[in-house]
Amino acid sequence: MSERTVKFDITKDDLSTFKGKGPVFLTFGETLIRDTPADMQRLEMARQVYISLAGSEFTLSMVLSRLGIPSAYVTRLPDNPYGWQVRDTARSQGVNTDYFVWANKTELIGRFLYELGRTPRKSVAYYQRRHSAASMLGAGMVDWENALRDCRLFHTSGISFGLAYHSQYDHNYLLDAFEEAMSKLPKGCLTGLDFNYRATLWNVEQCRKTMTPLISDHIDILITTIEDMAVIYGIGCGKYSADQIDKGDIGELSDDDLRSFATQVGEKFKTKIVAVTIRYPTLSNSIAGKQPPWILKGIFTARHPSNQSF
Repeated sequence: MSERTVKFDITKDDLSTFKGKGPVFLTFGETLIRDTPADMQRLEMARQVYISLAGSEFTLSMVLSRLGIPSAYVTRLPDNPYGWQVRDTARSQGVNTDYFVWANKTELIGRFLYELGRTPRKSVAYYQRRHSAASMLGAGMVDWENALRDCRLFHTSGISFGLAYHSQYDHNYLLDAFEEAMSKLPKGCLTGLDFNYRATLWNVEQCRKTMTPLISDHIDILITTIEDMAVIYGIGCGKYSADQIDKGDIGELSDDDLRSFATQVGEKFKTKIVAVTIRYPTLSNSIAGKQPPWILKGIFTARHPSNQSF
């Protein structure tokens, strides 16, 4: 892998080449209804909640749309007010929703119950995703050839492929949909993945069995964390072993540590780009005994030697 410094100036991007074309960025996954007590109560005591929407793929499509990138989002939703809220919110941000798949109104939408903590009580999250409408988005439901006709980047998350295990299906519907989309990718379209392991959805063995061939065969841009790679693949980060990372027994990470990590990941999966997000708590909050805010330390990117032209 070779390190590369990338400079961005979005004010100078020429977006005119995208005019009159279909979505340039397309992503798919599950959007959750997020319920948060309106009065800082415990969830079991709450009588009023704020309703909002959660889901990284959904959010990313809206952010890029607001930056002027023609974007589309693909998901499966119940044909009821919750599903309509997802559609309407996406449309309000300029996201193409033509490829939404509508399920019967009685099907479930995933939910994310979030309880804001008060010192010394931590914030708590509860997921309700089993048998959700999105978890049954399968092959034959989306016109991928049309949806991807002008696409430059197709993106998804590892969470999507864990939903079948979480729901105890005999069959991984979202994996089938992904494979079908891969067969319809236009020339030059890249595929990105946010690894995003969730132990609440599947175990390490299930994740490794599914994600290893998927990344090796299809992914150009892999976004991950040192924690996920340590837990799933036993990959260390420079001077820190996978066991130390898993136990949280690490200090500050140097560029050399990150370079070593990205090299290992890139060589394992042969991806064009490895992007690593690093987060850990500030020291002052830890000393004070407060619930530490998580801060973005940095993003390290590297590319594989066989992809120098990228």
